[in-house]
Amino acid sequence: MVKTENCEALVSVIIPVYNVENNISYCIESVLRQTYKNLEILIIDDGSTDNSYNICKKYANNDNRIKVIHQENHGISYVRNFGVKLAKVNYIFWIDSDDYIKENIIEKLYENLIKCDADISICDFIKGSETDYIFPDSNNIAVECFDNKRGLELIYKNDHYSFIMAASWAKLIKKDLYNGLQYPDGKIFEDIYMSHHLINKCKKIVFTKEVMYYYYQWPESILGK
Repeated sequence: MVKTENCEALVSVIIPVYNVENNISYCIESVLRQTYKNLEILIIDDGSTDNSYNICKKYANNDNRIKVIHQENHGISYVRNFGVKLAKVNYIFWIDSDDYIKENIIEKLYENLIKCDADISICDFIKGSETDYIFPDSNNIAVECFDNKRGLELIYKNDHYSFIMAASWAKLIKKDLYNGLQYPDGKIFEDIYMSHHLINKCKKIVFTKEVMYYYYQWPESILGK
């Protein structure tokens, strides 16, 4: 990890949850395994009708970094806006509740952000339906710094990298970028709407091709349908 005056910065990991009792443990455990330990973990259960909330509470009972909020169902945009409001930190990391991450993703993203003096730090991802994917060891993976114009161009490439640029997850984001912005209520793909605005406010963005995020694709998801 880069040794800077900010190396102990508190990072807020926000997990929106809704009826994911079969997958939420993989997600939470991957967060708890992080090599970067200075985390607040906000789990927002959006009115789950299965056992998701109880599973999350069991983890919270064993780790005081976890805060679980249970609310009536409002939808993902409401959850994301509420999560940003709750986060009392300078950096936000989103993870979807059926996904999981490499043990050093937050450390690497933070290191790259500091080195590049960037506003958003992004890594590559892999998509699949495995629950036990083993991330490869990576050395000397290319890291690229670019401005907001290049970031917006990448969204419109209509390829693998446009998908990751538009997503909320696999990013370490300076919370200040959210000032004056709201995710749109009642919309699917709300992260695509927000990502344009966040990227446009960046002076610098840093991206590594190292795969550190597993995007679990299940048949009943929005994309699966």
